[in-house]
Amino acid sequence: MKNRIKYIFISIIFIALTATDSFSFWQTQHGNSQRTGISKDAGPDKGTERWSFAKVNLDSTVAVSKKNVIYTVGFKLKTLYALSPKGQILWKYIAKASQLTSPSIGTDGTIYLVRMDRQKSYLLALTSNSGKKKWEVEVSSARGEYWLPHIAISKNGRIYVSIGNNLGAFNSKGKVLWSYEFISNNSKCNTAPSFSPKEDVIYVYRRCGEGVYAFNLDGSVKWVDKTKYTSEYTPPVIAPDGTIYILDGTTSSLFALAPNKKKKWKATYSGFNLGFSTMALGLENLIYVAMGNENIEKIIALDRKDGKIIWSFDITEGNHGGSVSLALAVDSNDVIYHAASNGLLYVLNNKGKLMWKHKIGSALAAAGGTSLIHTYPALSNKTFYAISIDGVLHVIGAPN
Repeated sequence: MKNRIKYIFISIIFIALTATDSFSFWQTQHGNSQRTGISKDAGPDKGTERWSFAKVNLDSTVAVSKKNVIYTVGFKLKTLYALSPKGQILWKYIAKASQLTSPSIGTDGTIYLVRMDRQKSYLLALTSNSGKKKWEVEVSSARGEYWLPHIAISKNGRIYVSIGNNLGAFNSKGKVLWSYEFISNNSKCNTAPSFSPKEDVIYVYRRCGEGVYAFNLDGSVKWVDKTKYTSEYTPPVIAPDGTIYILDGTTSSLFALAPNKKKKWKATYSGFNLGFSTMALGLENLIYVAMGNENIEKIIALDRKDGKIIWSFDITEGNHGGSVSLALAVDSNDVIYHAASNGLLYVLNNKGKLMWKHKIGSALAAAGGTSLIHTYPALSNKTFYAISIDGVLHVIGAPN
């Protein structure tokens, strides 16, 4: 009887560990479909470059599977690479006469990305073991922005694609569940969808000044915030309490919205273009924002309740040229990783104190520090992934 109890206890521990590991990956842009930038893993504890991989498009977002397979798009946007944890090419998918956007990983391991030809956009599903095409379906009669992710995947396997003037919902077989068309003369406004904490509301930020839309799961509009926010890259970030955080370049502000769209607070930072900035949630009721101008790049920590600044970390070394890197992520210990536009990876604790820094490749910024980095990083299994402007994926962490 004692042996049986011991066996059951060990089995329960194994199942629990397996369940925990199954969520230990970087699924999509900014880690998850709430776009929080938080990893379920600890990050690297020192700056060791394990390996690097050239031929990568600097606008591609890196996705990392449960088996630590890395997916990223190649330099000319025609190739999706699957890389082993040691940087070896496992397989590649080539899209002829098309461009591929950043990959996302489904709950069953399927790789999803948008393929764009000269006129239309398609949702493409690939097998994870070989890159074989499972299916493809048209999602828009317009091309999207190749440097923006367009996909969010729910835990029940639904795929939502926001591209052109369309938001579409699809099941894992590629069947269209519903589609919504935005009334607009601008077909390049959508950012990637963001989910509410319970995944019962889908948010789409029309980043060219056409507001924020909230959708119910049946595709009906729940509400519209018609504030003319503008942003180049960053979709809404959704906190566990349902608060919606939006960066606005027009007013150089960070907005916090309640789930009913009522504005909770607004924090303005004159002299910084928050339309070119990024943000990530902290674990202790903080939100971190990376911003920059011609003279400085900085990370600030704000209280999520009222937007008051708790601390600020200034990055003055190097020439920023008005750039700010989007490479910001937070690990399971609330340690902040920011690959700045000056080519250095800064690692801070949640009090804003520098723990260590590391030079990433040649630099994240071009000569003179004048180029903006579009890509978001990945943080998984004690490893930090970032793409430099010369098209090199840098993998930082202790050897496996």
